Amino acid sequence: MKKIRDNFTDNHVSLVFEDICREELWNLNKENKLNFKVLKVDKWWDSQNEIDIVGINDDTNDILIGECKYLNHKVDIDVFYKLTQKSKYIDWNKNNRKEHFILFSKTGFTDDLIKLSKKRNDLMLVSF
Repeated sequence: MKKIRDNFTDNHVSLVFEDICREELWNLNKENKLNFKVLKVDKWWDSQNEIDIVGINDDTNDILIGECKYLNHKVDIDVFYKLTQKSKYIDWNKNNRKEHFILFSKTGFTDDLIKLSKKRNDLMLVSF
């Protein structure tokens, strides 16, 4: 019980939150609110890195790379920069793709991250 209580958010709630985020991604896709039409969505990982959401369109060579953050504080700009670094490990069409990024948050985003998202066409922020 102690192990479950100590890791409940990381091992249980955050996984459900990722499912909710993927479902919301499909809704955004259906409503044409993304920069391209996503055809496949999954998560991605290797031995050292994990990315919560990867959506691709094989026809257009677009890739959407996303993180789902179930935190009790606002998501800051460092989460985006870490995600861009992790995206380099994804081999799919590495030299011939257009990257887009999406961040999901339970509690919102810092002002710095919101300002950055307004300057970039390839970054979308979604808060619940």
